Parts: sequence; C-alpha cells; structure tokens
Amino acid sequence: MGGLVLWLGMVELWAVRRTGLTISGQFLVWARKHPWWAGVMAALLGGAVGYLVYHLTTGY
Repeated sequence: MGGLVLWLGMVELWAVRRTGLTISGQFLVWARKHPWWAGVMAALLGGAVGYLVYHLTTGY
C-alpha cells in the first residue's frame, strides 16, 4: 500500500511540474470544455464506486 501511495505522489508531482495543475485541476479544465463527457465519466465513476461499496458490504 505504501508503494502505491508513493507512486501516486510521484505522478501528482510530475503532473504539477509539467502543467502547473494537479490532476484534479487538469480534469476540471477538461470538464469545463466538455461538460457532457465529464458528466458521463462522473456517472461511470460513481457507479463503479457504488458497486464496489455494495460488493464489499454484501459479498455479491
């Protein structure tokens, strides 16, 4: 788990050095240009997280 946190931190640092924005900031810039696609991506991510929570709590 520590390796994953370290890797994600390195990717975030690289993104900030390269673009001046965090990964979330880059997504927000993209979402303002493509609001419909951002809505689709948010729905898919929300569904995936919801199913993960459901699966972890019920076992199905």
